[in-house]
Amino acid sequence: MIKQHIQTAFKLLLASLLIGWLVRGGKLDFGALLDLLQPSILGLLLLLLLTMLANNNFRWLLLLRGLGLHSTFGITMRLTLIGIFFNFAMPGGVGGDIVKGYYLIQGHPENRTKAATSILVDRIIGMFAMSLLALFAMCWQWEHVFQSLPLKGVFTSVVIVNLIILIFFLLALSKTINEGALTTSVLLRVPGGKLIRKVLDAFYSFRNCIGTLFVGLFLSFGSQFLHVLFFYIVSQALGFTDIDISAFFYAVPLGLIAMALPVAPGGVGVGQAAFLMLFNWGMGFESDLGPNSVTALQAMNLFWGLFGAYFYFRMKKEIPLKVPT
Repeated sequence: MIKQHIQTAFKLLLASLLIGWLVRGGKLDFGALLDLLQPSILGLLLLLLLTMLANNNFRWLLLLRGLGLHSTFGITMRLTLIGIFFNFAMPGGVGGDIVKGYYLIQGHPENRTKAATSILVDRIIGMFAMSLLALFAMCWQWEHVFQSLPLKGVFTSVVIVNLIILIFFLLALSKTINEGALTTSVLLRVPGGKLIRKVLDAFYSFRNCIGTLFVGLFLSFGSQFLHVLFFYIVSQALGFTDIDISAFFYAVPLGLIAMALPVAPGGVGVGQAAFLMLFNWGMGFESDLGPNSVTALQAMNLFWGLFGAYFYFRMKKEIPLKVPT
């Protein structure tokens, strides 16, 4: 317990140092964000973000149903908002998944592994969409990318990530791997083999509904396009009216991947540093657009997360979560 508190304190300190470095260097200007407080712009951005959350929630709901778990859009949306709230209370952009998983398991105690696997598959599909979109966008701008040493390194990393995820899905859905005697023999001998077997079985069950995975990937692309639109609207509101939007299609998804790393609550600090570099590399000049834009995104995520806090304190009295069948 003490070790965990020390790790959390260290991550909070790192986030604070990153934010402090950006503010002192003039790379993060909270005052500039006042331009976003116009009712029309603020309302549009909040609505856009809510649409993204609803889209991601629908993707998760489809995956749940693909695993044979019954739920409703309303129930999963509450869990999604609770997850957003806990992303700011726990390190990284995935801390809320732990809380989501806990409540989901309360509603499906007989299918604990499938419930947890649905969240894992949802995250992997989202990650795959982000890395694929970044790869396509960088290939589209290959002349600019290969003239920049940092972007060449990023491109190599993106290719590797896409290959790893693709190979993972091919293995997880492979009949030879999952039903083979060698896999069974190995899992009987390794620590945690029974749990790994259950997770593999849950993944393998998607073999009977491959279409669900493709629909999930399609919805994930939709969310990424909405994220790009969010950042583009922010850039226009902050006075960057002559920017080529093409760079956003790799800077935004890659920055979101960096924010998901378990380094700081809600990706605060890490996201600002990542978007600073990615936007500057992508646009070819120094600006504070990246850090300011992601700060706006985090603030509006927190706004919707407050609704999650409300549902969380209500649901604490309603465990186990009732899920209709």
